[in-house]
Amino acid sequence: MNPSVAQQLRALCPDALADDAPVLVWVRAPSPAPLLAGLVGGGQPWVSWSPAGDDTAWRVEGAGSAWAVRAASLAAVHAECLPRLRTTRVVRGPGVREAPEPRAFFAARFDPADRRNDPAWEGFPIAWALAPQVLLARRPNGTLLLGWQGTAGQLRALDALPHAPEATNLPQPSPGLQPEARTRWDALVAAALADFETGALEKVVAARREPLEGPWGVGRGAVPAAVLGALDGALAGRSGVAFGLCPGGGAGVFVGATPECLVRRRGDGVEADALAGSMPRG
Repeated sequence: MNPSVAQQLRALCPDALADDAPVLVWVRAPSPAPLLAGLVGGGQPWVSWSPAGDDTAWRVEGAGSAWAVRAASLAAVHAECLPRLRTTRVVRGPGVREAPEPRAFFAARFDPADRRNDPAWEGFPIAWALAPQVLLARRPNGTLLLGWQGTAGQLRALDALPHAPEATNLPQPSPGLQPEARTRWDALVAAALADFETGALEKVVAARREPLEGPWGVGRGAVPAAVLGALDGALAGRSGVAFGLCPGGGAGVFVGATPECLVRRRGDGVEADALAGSMPRG
């Protein structure tokens, strides 16, 4: 973000708001340049949420922290976050007719009791919510908005945000399963089948891990925008969502794409598909 955009945001801060009042300001984005690069490089938290199959849905990227909540359960996170979201004042700049409402992004472990020491998940809380400080929102029709959220006092003092170049080269995974990975995979499948026979298992989702090497450019906690774009493109013509998140502070990154519609809200209506879909092979 350059200083002129910061000045535009500052000018939209309502004078009547107290310094500690939460506010979200939206302006037209000056360009579609990646928003996350400058903040991710400094170890800041970030999120990316890109739903597919709905031309009215906002694709949102956010970086930095207006506020964040960590707790032992998702219910506790919700209880603390929802009042903050409801009291946030939304301000739309010139030419901005529609914009996303105040939002936080929530994440939680599938099994809160799982305490296995897995370095890949080090730094990820049991339950977590992030309200990004800087946001980029876009729609398939070309609408592109830049948002800033925090307190009115922070907005009045806003000067500029850092920017850093981003590496765009994608890491290349090795084709297929390597011999040692194939051995581990076969053993995993055999163990699962044996547990089905004894009744120890009723359902299992088998997964494998493969390290990727590439010129990431901005260190741990970062991921090139091209990776998120590739996940988004994999959902073309389907319903689903591509996502990425990082709690910051040196933690890793969780990215993925799900081919089913998890939840969709239009006004007061909520739609959910409680079905597990599958991506095409290949």
